[in-house]
Amino acid sequence: MAASNTEGLPPLILLHGIKGSQILSRSKKVLFLNLKQGLGLQVPELSLPVQWEDTEDGPRQGTDGTHPGKMLENVAGIFSALLSSTKAYASILDWAREKYGREVVVNGFLGDDYSNSDADMMEKMALGSTSKRFFVFTYDWRRDNNETAERFLNVVKKLNGVLGEKIQVIGHSNGGLVAWSAINSNPEYFHSALFAATPFGPSLSFLKDMSVKVGFKSLTPEVLFTHPSYYCYYPVYDIKTSDGESAYEIKKKVVFIADEHGNEVDMDYANANAWKDMGLLFPNLEKVESEDMSHLQTCLGQAIKFRKTLEVKDPDSLPPLAVLASNSRATRVGCVVKEIDGSKIYDFSKGSTVMGDGRVPFENATPPRDCNYKVYTTDKEHSAILDDVEKVEQIINELTL
Repeated sequence: MAASNTEGLPPLILLHGIKGSQILSRSKKVLFLNLKQGLGLQVPELSLPVQWEDTEDGPRQGTDGTHPGKMLENVAGIFSALLSSTKAYASILDWAREKYGREVVVNGFLGDDYSNSDADMMEKMALGSTSKRFFVFTYDWRRDNNETAERFLNVVKKLNGVLGEKIQVIGHSNGGLVAWSAINSNPEYFHSALFAATPFGPSLSFLKDMSVKVGFKSLTPEVLFTHPSYYCYYPVYDIKTSDGESAYEIKKKVVFIADEHGNEVDMDYANANAWKDMGLLFPNLEKVESEDMSHLQTCLGQAIKFRKTLEVKDPDSLPPLAVLASNSRATRVGCVVKEIDGSKIYDFSKGSTVMGDGRVPFENATPPRDCNYKVYTTDKEHSAILDDVEKVEQIINELTL
């Protein structure tokens, strides 16, 4: 696809959200997502190891030999509604290709066996034999966001070195969190950023996915329990502003877990034993092993570590930032618990609601308030927010000025 004139445009890199890219086996077999899987006719194993290794950079989850493939683009309509976190990215990809030209897919594994084509492209770009302006960063959306942010920053540094230019970013949902963590720590590599439907603030809107069997048969609560990325969305750590105040006031306005009378049920979300005592997550496991408890506590610890990276470090050094968010839909952020015959039963159809995009509350969709950013609104729901390409075009043009 031929690009329009890209003169004056910074290089652009796009990050997807949860379930936004393929997961491939070591032999490059598609484990997520194909038509048979969407129809429930094929159920690949998508659990991650619950064993973690101690490294110089902290805990690192074991690997299963899988790696990210392409960003999901065209999903057959017969099962597209099952993509609870993101639909296909065809609209935003088509927009970017027309504006910048065909993308280069970089997956954070540059130099590994899985990405020789990416490494070759980087080498050619360094030699001046090709010129690219549009990049897609795909990542294993199941894994620890600390690890993903590290990989993303490494890719941006490589691009910066090859192109000699700062990078512009569009991050959707979890991809926005990854991008913000990298930008906040190393703003000197970034031209500007657009965060679309990004869950900066805490809620329990993702807890239903980890508690009730809905959607893909390969992504059951038992499987999602092994994925560290989800734990970053919960109120495990209260992000602070530079003056020590809470960056997100939603906890003062809603009740995350309520009893049947509407009273708030206290819970220490950073403590694995509290999750077990509350009957959350573990009812979906046939047997609770000590390694399950260890895995959960490590996931919570890594979520705390990651959420701390979201606290603004130096607001004056940040590049121009923009937010695209929706406040057009009731968005459930809590649930109701009842005790029946000694067991806790959770009702995710009830509980506190606020306005948002159906997944992320509007007031949670911005970076901490002690940095500058401009907010744009759309009526699109969470997974389709980047389908509003006219608004994306407007924002990118304003960020580029």
